[in-house]
Amino acid sequence: MKINLRHKGNELNGLRVLSILLIFCYCGCQLDVDEKEKGMTPEELYFEDYEEPEDLWGYINEQGDWIVEPKFDDARNFVSGLAPVNLEGKWGFIDGEGKFAIPASFRGCWPFSDGWARVQYFDKSFSFIAKNGSLLGSELFDDAGDFSEGLAVVMKNQKYGLIDKSGDWVLEASFDKISSFKDGIARVKYGDRYGLISSDGNFIVEPFYTYLGEFNFGMAKVKTDGKYGLINERGEWVLDANYKSIIDYSDKAFSSRENGKVMFYDLSTKKVITDESFDQLIYGKDNVWIFSKNRKFGILSDQGEVISPAKFEQLYKFSEGIATYMENGFWGYVDKDGNEITPAQFGLAWDFKDGKARAYFKQGIGFINTEGEGLIAPAYKDVRDFSEGKARAQEY
Repeated sequence: MKINLRHKGNELNGLRVLSILLIFCYCGCQLDVDEKEKGMTPEELYFEDYEEPEDLWGYINEQGDWIVEPKFDDARNFVSGLAPVNLEGKWGFIDGEGKFAIPASFRGCWPFSDGWARVQYFDKSFSFIAKNGSLLGSELFDDAGDFSEGLAVVMKNQKYGLIDKSGDWVLEASFDKISSFKDGIARVKYGDRYGLISSDGNFIVEPFYTYLGEFNFGMAKVKTDGKYGLINERGEWVLDANYKSIIDYSDKAFSSRENGKVMFYDLSTKKVITDESFDQLIYGKDNVWIFSKNRKFGILSDQGEVISPAKFEQLYKFSEGIATYMENGFWGYVDKDGNEITPAQFGLAWDFKDGKARAYFKQGIGFINTEGEGLIAPAYKDVRDFSEGKARAQEY
């Protein structure tokens, strides 16, 4: 077979020319885009990519009646009488009648916390705003967390520090991470180590641990030298770091995976509560534990007694003494004794809050009470938990 090299060469030359033309076209288009963006404000750039949602948000009362008609692109919970809402791409705050108390002029707004709310401008910088619309000073931040116990975590130049309600720096931005304050204590990360600080910015424990979890029951899980233990809020050892893992703990017990088995220990004596091992064991709240064996879930007491055998396909933590469980792909509710409050009949089920829980019926999402009875008809495409007697919702 004779190959026509001239024809082949012409094809290759043609492909090269086409490739060059495409590159020029792309670069030309990109230059046009870049030139266009140079002349646009951050707000204009934001709205270039903004997409209006198909469904709008409003607010209902505890009888299920609309008190603020669905007209917002997005919405968040009411706190201190005001709620952040998004109207046509801009965020502001409304009052309980749906009227704007703070005009919609921000890229983002979050609920009030400790008297102040986070706001984000269209250039992505953060500040804080009061209910009367006044701002906390003129300084802007790269990122910010909510105020808690009089302090807020803020970021400058990729480092975190603390400010107070006057906008003054309590702790200069020098840490890689800082948690919100809880009971006067915050966790900090410096490099690859974690420590504890007090509300005046002083160290309780200098960065030492390779892991430091949240405080619960006045204790936090820590890791050092490849082993886990528990410390108290003063940094003192409650449980020495002698364990390959600590899965979960309460004020009375803890679970640990050792040699492929999950064991249950008494926190005060450090002795095994029961010789039985589990596939998984987590604290389920309200003084009970949730265990799994052979891909089924059951309920265990702090003393290691089986309250309910492993019979559920899935079982989540308890809230107000009630937990959600799964059976045959549907969800229901069960009490701490393992008694079913409702059959597994919901497409989705959420935790109880203030005596009400959201559940997904065939008709939509509604609310039930602690007896499993219908409380608010399932008339919503989406609805969230109540806050200050109001819940944000989308209608069908």
